[in-house]
Amino acid sequence: MNRATLGVFEPLLRWRLSISDPLQQLDKENGRKLLPAPSTMSAKEAKAEEDGKKFLHMVFWYTGIIIVLLVTVALLIRLWLRPRSKFKSQYGMFSSASWPWVFHGPWSLFIMLFSFLPVGVFTVSGIFGCILAEIEDWYIYVGMGYVISNVLGLQNPLVNVSTKTVVGNMSNLAISVWAMLFTTTCMGVASRMSLIVWVTESMPRSASGFFRYLFIYIPFGLLVSCVIAGGVMSKMEAWSFKDGFFFMAGAITGLANPLVNVTPATPQGMFFECLCICIELCIGGAVIGIVSAHPVVMNFIIWFEGQSSVATHEDSAPKQSSMPSMKGSELEVMRDRVRSLEDQLLRFALEEEVTDFSEAPSTAFPTPTVVSPDKVVKCNERFYYCCG
Repeated sequence: MNRATLGVFEPLLRWRLSISDPLQQLDKENGRKLLPAPSTMSAKEAKAEEDGKKFLHMVFWYTGIIIVLLVTVALLIRLWLRPRSKFKSQYGMFSSASWPWVFHGPWSLFIMLFSFLPVGVFTVSGIFGCILAEIEDWYIYVGMGYVISNVLGLQNPLVNVSTKTVVGNMSNLAISVWAMLFTTTCMGVASRMSLIVWVTESMPRSASGFFRYLFIYIPFGLLVSCVIAGGVMSKMEAWSFKDGFFFMAGAITGLANPLVNVTPATPQGMFFECLCICIELCIGGAVIGIVSAHPVVMNFIIWFEGQSSVATHEDSAPKQSSMPSMKGSELEVMRDRVRSLEDQLLRFALEEEVTDFSEAPSTAFPTPTVVSPDKVVKCNERFYYCCG
């Protein structure tokens, strides 16, 4: 074909090349990355997209079901149980301090572990993930998986993407700061749950008891949770129990370098990993609450940075009177008990006075008493009669 013939067909060839890839043409016009056609996607990309959508659906279903259950429990407690109880002031939204402690403490912690905290993490991640996906032209499940990985600090991120634009980097930084504040707030709330407070108060106040909890009991509890979570993960991902145990142990303890070279590949495995890390946040908050309130830690802080003059003056009087060995939080507990006993005594005294006023006064004139002269005592020109 000569040059003249090519010159005739050149406009037609250019037009044909311009419409040969319509996805690229739409990309140039709209400035957004579109999903390639299924015929042009590799099998790996198609599977990753399908898994991402399944993971997103699981998160939405879990969040919706938990919200419905929380609303149902709150309505049941506030509208049916609370009006029929004598201790209305002790009722909260999801529990009551008047219930037996054996049920009240574990129930409240269960609600926090499996309801409030996961729903809060997924909701915050969904909002921030949508914002970041809009900025970086990602799909929603990519943005949400990226934020969840940052919030929970996963060893292996759910998605292998990173922000590219300046606005995306600034948004990512702000989201990371808010995520850090959210996780630390959740840990602080978990540290003040009634079950954790009871464990803190029941700990021995000695140094040996403190180290026994710190190096034996708490690690044993974490080991048991790793065994259970690792067994469930190994069944979901068709791993050996050893791989499941070491993977969950590294995830729960927050190791930077994984112990095994396996990662969850199924949507249910990724979802279960996120749920376990949410529970690990509560466990971390519980450990902080148990350790920070112990007298050993308080004495170490006083040794490290000293004690203010106000605290020294407040502690000096009880120490000199009858409690020379009590320090820190133990002294505060005893003071609270003394205040409560004083309030009870005052209330009993007021009730006695009200009872005396309610009785009819006696109108009988008192009987005169004759005093013998030998019982008259003279002192400083004044006479005092000793009756009796």
